[in-house]
Amino acid sequence: MKLLRTVLAGILCLTLATASLSQDITVSSSRDKQKFTYRNGSPLQSFEVESRGIITLTDDDKDVKRISADGYLEIEKTVFGSTRKIVITPEGDGPKRQYYEGRSFA
Repeated sequence: MKLLRTVLAGILCLTLATASLSQDITVSSSRDKQKFTYRNGSPLQSFEVESRGIITLTDDDKDVKRISADGYLEIEKTVFGSTRKIVITPEGDGPKRQYYEGRSFA
């Protein structure tokens, strides 16, 4: 719930700052799984956030502390055709982070 509030607050700020960009917010759920997707973009840039499961942040809200076994968090930004993405998934000793530049694992 804390992450959802944080993400929604961030989306509101982005919405106000980027009123001319196209935006799409989707929340879907089936039985015990819920997926959240946020997209905004223009011809030159885009920003996407997608998450599923229960995501717990650290006390200072600066990092992901834990993700449920069925969850993930994916954040992607493209500017002038250059894409950067982070995918955070659960792992035994804490969240696993994978960084991508373009289509390559960084």
